[in-house]
Amino acid sequence: MNEYIKNLTGLTDNLIKFSPKFKDSERIKVIQAVPSSQSVHHQFERMTHNEVYLRQSYPSACPHCGRLMRKNGFKTVYLKGLDIAGLPTILVVEKQKYICPRQEGCPELTTDLARIHGIDKNHQILDKVKQQALLALTEKRSVKDISANLHISEGTVNRLFPQLAPQFKANYKFLPPVIAFDDFSSGKFAATQMSMALMNPQTHELLDIIESRNSYALRKYFYRYDFHARAKVKLVIVDLYQPYRTIVRDLFPNALIVADRFHIIAQAYRAVNQIRIQTMKAVKESNPALSRALKRYWRYVLKDRTDLDWQSFRRYRVFGGAQLTEVELTDRLTNASEELLGAYNYYQALLHAMHNRNIKSLEALLTIKLTALPQPLRKTQRTLRNHQNEIKRSFETFYSNGPLEGTNNLIKVIKRIAFGYRSFYNFRLRILLVAKNPHFKIKLRDKKGHPRWAGSLN
Repeated sequence: MNEYIKNLTGLTDNLIKFSPKFKDSERIKVIQAVPSSQSVHHQFERMTHNEVYLRQSYPSACPHCGRLMRKNGFKTVYLKGLDIAGLPTILVVEKQKYICPRQEGCPELTTDLARIHGIDKNHQILDKVKQQALLALTEKRSVKDISANLHISEGTVNRLFPQLAPQFKANYKFLPPVIAFDDFSSGKFAATQMSMALMNPQTHELLDIIESRNSYALRKYFYRYDFHARAKVKLVIVDLYQPYRTIVRDLFPNALIVADRFHIIAQAYRAVNQIRIQTMKAVKESNPALSRALKRYWRYVLKDRTDLDWQSFRRYRVFGGAQLTEVELTDRLTNASEELLGAYNYYQALLHAMHNRNIKSLEALLTIKLTALPQPLRKTQRTLRNHQNEIKRSFETFYSNGPLEGTNNLIKVIKRIAFGYRSFYNFRLRILLVAKNPHFKIKLRDKKGHPRWAGSLN
């Protein structure tokens, strides 16, 4: 086969040629769509497409007697090839038929059909097209969109998932020295509707997806790993959910638990926001303008004070047209009640301690009596006290669940574009494909011919 056919169709068979039945100008035709009421000899004739006319013929030996088989005409087959000029392409291939009649040394009548390298037996879609679908699965696109762009069925794309499963088998004899895991909403796959994502925070590689976050599922998953692999884990970064502590200590005997900074701040964030809403409702009758301001400018109350603008002035109608900076606006909002002001100061002190990794500031903050704090912040204070050592440990390392939170957002996108998944098997594989799992790599080349890898961070 010449290079022209190879590049044009995506076939890799060196024996296939253009059909001699057609002139050079007719070997590739653009076929206009026919009305749907007419009978068609293949599914693509209902749309405008390209047709490339080819022939596959070569000497073939009988598998029984070893003699050359007689040629017995041709059988026309229709194969899905790579698109040409943006139109779907059908390869109309005349495949040679062979026959070896019953004779001395050949016990029975034998027939055969020419085969084409680059396409599986009894299949109608080229391997190159399936490879394109496989690469498209590594992008944030729905299966329906991929099948429509490649002009193949959704079932064909979905059947690629079982072929990928061996690529995503975890190495149960190795775990990185630092691991991080966080839960995310997965739906009906788990009893708690929450699954777990496991990541290597050193390389930001998503290692695996665990079906459920409950104790039984986590233990069942991690007990597959060798004890020596689990013993080499030195740090485990996790949120402040208390049941995880017992599981981590049992599974990773030499690991220290590091509280994730995002979840530490989130504890106070939610409490302050709750107090803001309570204050907004309390002053609604006595001061409607202030209530509206607390509702409209809620971001300033929850923003780091160091990020507020203290130079630019802006007119605020809710305060009688006063020209205020963001700092002055925040002060007026937080002075709406003593509880809100106390919660705001607590929240800002926690932000200062976390951003500056100041252990003394954290210790001073945690010594505040519970009775001196508004009710929603008391739970936050107790939680931070219980995990005080883990929080201090987070000051000593730069690892966090930040990359994992970004992956959780990616998972939400994958769920949304697919309108949900019915199979956790396919859901897990798709997440690992899009999130660049280190176990899956496809070697490609960029425009300059340099090798690169799809499906990995390399």
